[in-house]
Amino acid sequence: MKLSLTLFLLAMLVQIPSGFAQKSFHQNKVIAHRGAWKSKGHPQNSLASLNEAVSLGCEGSEFDVWMTADGILVVNHDADFMGMPIETSTYDQLLSKTYENGEKLATVEEYLAEGKKQKGTKLIFEIKPSKISVARSEEIAIKSVKAVKKMKARKWVDYITFSYEGGLKAIETDPKANVAYLSGDKTPKELKEAGFLVLITILAY
Repeated sequence: MKLSLTLFLLAMLVQIPSGFAQKSFHQNKVIAHRGAWKSKGHPQNSLASLNEAVSLGCEGSEFDVWMTADGILVVNHDADFMGMPIETSTYDQLLSKTYENGEKLATVEEYLAEGKKQKGTKLIFEIKPSKISVARSEEIAIKSVKAVKKMKARKWVDYITFSYEGGLKAIETDPKANVAYLSGDKTPKELKEAGFLVLITILAY
Protein backbone atom coordinates (compact mmCIF):
# COMPACT_ATOMS: atom_id res chain seq x y z
CA MET A 1 0.00 0.00 0.00
CA LYS A 2 2.83 2.43 0.82
CA LEU A 3 4.39 1.96 -2.64
CA SER A 4 1.03 2.44 -4.38
CA LEU A 5 0.31 5.56 -2.35
CA THR A 6 3.75 6.96 -3.12
CA LEU A 7 3.27 6.46 -6.86
CA PHE A 8 -0.19 8.06 -6.71
CA LEU A 9 1.18 11.08 -4.86
CA LEU A 10 3.99 11.40 -7.39
CA ALA A 11 1.42 11.50 -10.17
CA MET A 12 -0.49 14.21 -8.30
CA LEU A 13 2.69 16.20 -7.68
CA VAL A 14 3.54 16.72 -11.33
CA GLN A 15 0.06 18.14 -11.97
CA ILE A 16 0.78 21.12 -9.71
CA PRO A 17 2.32 24.09 -11.55
CA SER A 18 5.69 25.27 -10.27
CA GLY A 19 6.82 28.86 -10.33
CA PHE A 20 10.13 27.62 -11.68
CA ALA A 21 8.82 24.99 -14.10
CA GLN A 22 10.37 24.63 -17.52
CA LYS A 23 7.70 25.00 -20.21
CA SER A 24 9.32 22.14 -22.09
CA PHE A 25 8.60 19.45 -19.47
CA HIS A 26 6.45 16.57 -20.70
CA GLN A 27 2.82 16.55 -19.56
CA ASN A 28 1.97 12.84 -19.65
CA LYS A 29 1.78 12.21 -15.86
CA VAL A 30 4.18 9.26 -16.13
CA ILE A 31 6.69 9.13 -13.27
CA ALA A 32 9.56 6.66 -13.32
CA HIS A 33 9.95 5.41 -9.73
CA ARG A 34 13.70 5.14 -9.00
CA GLY A 35 14.20 5.82 -12.69
CA ALA A 36 13.09 3.53 -15.53
CA TRP A 37 14.97 0.42 -14.50
CA LYS A 38 12.78 -2.64 -14.86
CA SER A 39 12.44 -3.37 -18.60
CA LYS A 40 16.15 -3.20 -19.41
CA GLY A 41 17.48 -4.30 -16.04
CA HIS A 42 19.16 -1.02 -15.12
CA PRO A 43 20.09 -0.58 -11.45
CA GLN A 44 17.47 1.40 -9.54
CA ASN A 45 18.39 5.06 -8.98
CA SER A 46 21.37 4.76 -11.32
CA LEU A 47 22.25 7.28 -13.99
CA ALA A 48 21.32 4.60 -16.52
CA SER A 49 17.79 4.36 -15.10
CA LEU A 50 17.50 8.16 -15.13
CA ASN A 51 18.57 8.34 -18.76
CA GLU A 52 16.15 5.55 -19.66
CA ALA A 53 13.30 7.57 -18.10
CA VAL A 54 14.41 10.57 -20.15
CA SER A 55 14.60 8.53 -23.35
CA LEU A 56 11.08 7.18 -22.74
CA GLY A 57 9.77 10.73 -22.37
CA CYS A 58 8.58 10.37 -18.77
CA GLU A 59 7.28 13.56 -17.19
CA GLY A 60 9.32 12.84 -14.08
CA SER A 61 11.98 10.53 -12.68
CA GLU A 62 12.02 9.97 -8.93
CA PHE A 63 15.23 9.37 -6.99
CA ASP A 64 16.13 8.87 -3.32
CA VAL A 65 18.80 10.68 -1.34
CA TRP A 66 20.75 9.69 1.79
CA MET A 67 23.76 11.25 3.52
CA THR A 68 26.97 9.34 4.22
CA ALA A 69 28.86 9.41 7.50
CA ASP A 70 31.14 12.12 6.09
CA GLY A 71 28.28 14.31 4.90
CA ILE A 72 28.09 13.40 1.20
CA LEU A 73 24.62 13.24 -0.35
CA VAL A 74 24.21 10.10 -2.46
CA VAL A 75 21.44 8.61 -4.58
CA ASN A 76 20.15 5.19 -3.49
CA HIS A 77 16.76 3.78 -2.53
CA ASP A 78 17.67 1.55 0.40
CA ALA A 79 19.51 2.51 3.57
CA ASP A 80 22.40 0.32 2.45
CA PHE A 81 24.38 0.12 -0.80
CA MET A 82 25.44 -3.40 -1.73
CA GLY A 83 25.19 -4.38 1.93
CA MET A 84 27.06 -1.33 3.24
CA PRO A 85 25.00 0.98 5.50
CA ILE A 86 25.11 4.42 3.91
CA GLU A 87 24.65 6.57 7.00
CA THR A 88 27.53 4.97 8.89
CA SER A 89 29.91 4.55 5.93
CA THR A 90 32.08 7.18 4.29
CA TYR A 91 31.68 7.89 0.61
CA ASP A 92 35.14 6.48 -0.08
CA GLN A 93 34.12 3.24 1.63
CA LEU A 94 30.96 3.04 -0.48
CA LEU A 95 33.05 3.47 -3.64
CA SER A 96 34.51 0.02 -2.98
CA LYS A 97 31.23 -1.36 -4.39
CA THR A 98 29.67 -0.77 -7.80
CA TYR A 99 26.39 -1.55 -9.51
CA GLU A 100 26.26 -4.58 -11.77
CA ASN A 101 26.52 -2.26 -14.80
CA GLY A 102 29.79 -0.83 -13.46
CA GLU A 103 28.37 2.47 -12.24
CA LYS A 104 29.50 3.79 -8.89
CA LEU A 105 27.10 5.23 -6.35
CA ALA A 106 26.23 8.69 -7.68
CA THR A 107 26.43 11.83 -5.60
CA VAL A 108 23.50 14.24 -5.75
CA GLU A 109 25.65 16.67 -7.71
CA GLU A 110 26.47 14.02 -10.31
CA TYR A 111 22.82 12.98 -10.59
CA LEU A 112 21.58 16.55 -10.97
CA ALA A 113 24.26 17.31 -13.55
CA GLU A 114 23.08 14.33 -15.60
CA GLY A 115 19.43 15.32 -15.21
CA LYS A 116 20.10 18.88 -16.36
CA LYS A 117 21.34 17.66 -19.74
CA GLN A 118 17.70 17.52 -20.86
CA LYS A 119 14.59 19.67 -20.44
CA GLY A 120 11.69 17.23 -20.73
CA THR A 121 11.78 15.12 -17.56
CA LYS A 122 11.47 16.60 -14.08
CA LEU A 123 13.60 15.31 -11.22
CA ILE A 124 11.50 14.21 -8.26
CA PHE A 125 13.92 14.46 -5.34
CA GLU A 126 13.00 12.25 -2.36
CA ILE A 127 14.72 13.34 0.84
CA LYS A 128 14.99 10.11 2.84
CA PRO A 129 14.44 10.32 6.61
CA SER A 130 17.53 9.50 8.59
CA LYS A 131 17.43 6.31 10.65
CA ILE A 132 19.82 7.94 13.12
CA SER A 133 18.00 11.08 14.27
CA VAL A 134 15.49 13.79 13.38
CA ALA A 135 18.31 16.34 13.50
CA ARG A 136 20.13 14.39 10.81
CA SER A 137 16.95 14.31 8.69
CA GLU A 138 16.83 18.09 8.96
CA GLU A 139 20.50 18.36 7.97
CA ILE A 140 19.93 16.16 4.93
CA ALA A 141 17.03 18.36 3.84
CA ILE A 142 19.00 21.59 4.20
CA LYS A 143 22.00 20.19 2.33
CA SER A 144 19.73 18.78 -0.38
CA VAL A 145 18.11 22.12 -1.15
CA LYS A 146 21.45 23.90 -1.03
CA ALA A 147 22.88 21.36 -3.47
CA VAL A 148 20.02 21.97 -5.89
CA LYS A 149 20.60 25.72 -5.66
CA LYS A 150 24.35 25.28 -6.14
CA MET A 151 23.76 23.15 -9.23
CA LYS A 152 21.25 25.69 -10.57
CA ALA A 153 18.75 22.83 -10.89
CA ARG A 154 15.73 24.42 -9.20
CA LYS A 155 13.72 24.46 -12.46
CA TRP A 156 14.04 20.68 -12.72
CA VAL A 157 13.38 19.67 -9.10
CA ASP A 158 10.35 19.01 -6.92
CA TYR A 159 10.84 17.47 -3.46
CA ILE A 160 9.01 14.71 -1.64
CA THR A 161 9.74 13.29 1.80
CA PHE A 162 8.38 11.12 4.60
CA SER A 163 10.17 13.34 7.15
CA TYR A 164 7.93 16.18 8.30
CA GLU A 165 10.81 17.92 10.06
CA GLY A 166 13.02 17.51 7.03
CA GLY A 167 10.31 18.92 4.80
CA LEU A 168 9.98 21.98 7.02
CA LYS A 169 13.72 22.60 6.75
CA ALA A 170 13.55 22.25 2.97
CA ILE A 171 10.81 24.90 2.82
CA GLU A 172 12.72 27.15 5.22
CA THR A 173 15.85 26.85 3.05
CA ASP A 174 13.93 27.63 -0.17
CA PRO A 175 10.40 28.98 0.45
CA LYS A 176 9.66 28.81 -3.30
CA ALA A 177 10.45 25.09 -3.56
CA ASN A 178 7.69 22.54 -4.19
CA VAL A 179 7.83 20.19 -1.19
CA ALA A 180 5.28 17.41 -0.60
CA TYR A 181 5.00 15.45 2.65
CA LEU A 182 3.90 11.87 2.02
CA SER A 183 3.28 10.24 5.40
CA GLY A 184 -0.41 11.17 5.67
CA ASP A 185 -0.44 12.05 9.37
CA LYS A 186 -1.10 15.77 8.84
CA THR A 187 -4.29 17.44 7.69
CA PRO A 188 -4.37 19.43 4.44
CA LYS A 189 -4.87 22.58 6.54
CA GLU A 190 -1.77 21.83 8.63
CA LEU A 191 0.31 21.16 5.53
CA LYS A 192 -0.85 24.30 3.74
CA GLU A 193 -0.13 26.47 6.78
CA ALA A 194 3.37 24.95 7.03
CA GLY A 195 4.10 25.72 3.36
CA PHE A 196 3.85 22.22 1.89
CA LEU A 197 2.14 21.35 -1.36
CA VAL A 198 -1.27 19.95 -0.50
CA LEU A 199 -1.99 16.74 -2.40
CA ILE A 200 -5.55 15.51 -2.08
CA THR A 201 -5.86 11.77 -2.67
CA ILE A 202 -8.86 9.52 -3.11
CA LEU A 203 -8.02 5.86 -2.50
CA ALA A 204 -10.30 2.98 -3.44
CA TYR A 205 -10.04 -0.17 -1.33
